[in-house]
Amino acid sequence: MSQTDLLFELKNYILFEQNDIYLKDAGKEFLDKLSTEPFHLYCVLKKPKIKINEDRIGLSNGYFNIPFDIFFENGVKSFDIKLKSEDKKNELNGRLYENSKFIELKFGNRTIFNGKASFLLDELNKQNPDLLDELDYEILYIGKAFSDKNPRNAVNRIFNHETVQRIYAETLDLTPNSSIWFMLCEFRYHSSILPRQSIPMEEALRLFRKSTSIKGDEKYKLIEASLINYFKPRFNNKFTSDFPSPKHQSYSTAYKINLNNIKVEFGITDLGRSIYSGSVPRSQLHIYSQSF
Repeated sequence: MSQTDLLFELKNYILFEQNDIYLKDAGKEFLDKLSTEPFHLYCVLKKPKIKINEDRIGLSNGYFNIPFDIFFENGVKSFDIKLKSEDKKNELNGRLYENSKFIELKFGNRTIFNGKASFLLDELNKQNPDLLDELDYEILYIGKAFSDKNPRNAVNRIFNHETVQRIYAETLDLTPNSSIWFMLCEFRYHSSILPRQSIPMEEALRLFRKSTSIKGDEKYKLIEASLINYFKPRFNNKFTSDFPSPKHQSYSTAYKINLNNIKVEFGITDLGRSIYSGSVPRSQLHIYSQSF
């Protein structure tokens, strides 16, 4: 008898705010690009709204001052980031656009940052990890877009999903100073065979082929169920307490191959930000491990 272990690692992800799709210049191009990518699992996230105060941005005493306004439910928290130019030939300057939610920073004609104010804060947070942990991402919902019969992309799913639309409406109604974000995920997959005794190579290969018999739909169902069971997001109902279970036919192959353990690694360590839920504390990297 042998046992099979499965490991799923977050290979690639795209994080964007719900309102980004309505950007005049880039919204359609952004969605068209995403629709061709292999993102088959998605998360709905929440964090406070962020804007840059256009009345106070600019040079002051040799520094370029960037004044951020963070919108919480009990008011607005304002603080300034002061950047000093290390380029002695050119002055640091900035340009706001898209209702002061985006900023472009330049040394002369050289662009050093161009994007959302929120991501600029995330970049600065890498240098100062204690900078406003209130800007971490709360996970509200986890969903799967892939099926073997309809291998659609998560982009096509999130804009045609009643639950996602309800989350958006209810969250902004209860917490109007929040912003809704989507995280589209692609995972890499590893399997290992643990024979309980020495076996011939031919038998080892047979067991390996058996371990890879889990198809795309079941792989993403296992990832989805694992993350839901771990985070227990507010808007998810299935898998929060009954995973794993042989009653769920959506991942029945896992029992046929004698699955021993599943592990899922998930996080946004490159952003320097954490993900959390009502059940799981903040962390940049989450590791879920579950025996079958």
